[in-house]
Amino acid sequence: MYIGDLKEIELTTSNFPKTIREGKLFADKSIFIEHFLKNTQDVQIIARPRRLGKSMNLLMLHCFLTDREDCRHLFDNLAIRQSPVWEKAHGAPSFLFDFKELDVDVYKRQIQLW
Repeated sequence: MYIGDLKEIELTTSNFPKTIREGKLFADKSIFIEHFLKNTQDVQIIARPRRLGKSMNLLMLHCFLTDREDCRHLFDNLAIRQSPVWEKAHGAPSFLFDFKELDVDVYKRQIQLW
């Protein structure tokens, strides 16, 4: 399923909230969250080739779980809204570290925020 405007394709961002808020074209992969939460393994490795949505998926998972900011409205038109795991939305501490730009000062600030 796709949501957003077919004429508004954003190829340069992996910012899930911005994509949804601005109505950009988004391929709904939110059911990934259900698979992630139902998996009982101690460690889950998420590996995909370049440019296939790793950062977008992880930011979407972070937005779904975080109890710091209520982002549930971002999922209103997505498949995960109908999932049995929806009750876990906005209910857990979530930490997201972005290693795209390795900068010591940036990571010190990120860690201090938590």
